[in-house]
Amino acid sequence: RRGAEYRFLVFPPGVIREVLIPDEVRSHPNVLDVDILAAPDVLLRAVQAGADRAGFVATFGSDLNEAVRIADWASERILIRYADGAEHRPILPPEMAEVR
Repeated sequence: RRGAEYRFLVFPPGVIREVLIPDEVRSHPNVLDVDILAAPDVLLRAVQAGADRAGFVATFGSDLNEAVRIADWASERILIRYADGAEHRPILPPEMAEVR
């Protein structure tokens, strides 16, 4: 059996200046897909509904633990730069932090 992780990415609210998803993430053999759906000059709002999530990363591995580790690795490398000069990586929801 193999495992997979489909993780929604959430960032703090703010106006996006730039989205950075490194080539090492996009080209990783266990990353099926990764994207930030919001574009520069768009205001990210606080998550109130599913449509407010900024992006996603989908990974697979030899088991679920490996897929989650790869999603963690990929998420740690994704960065959004904001119009106010701030830079943020995805927020790990509190309920996910308690699981790990």
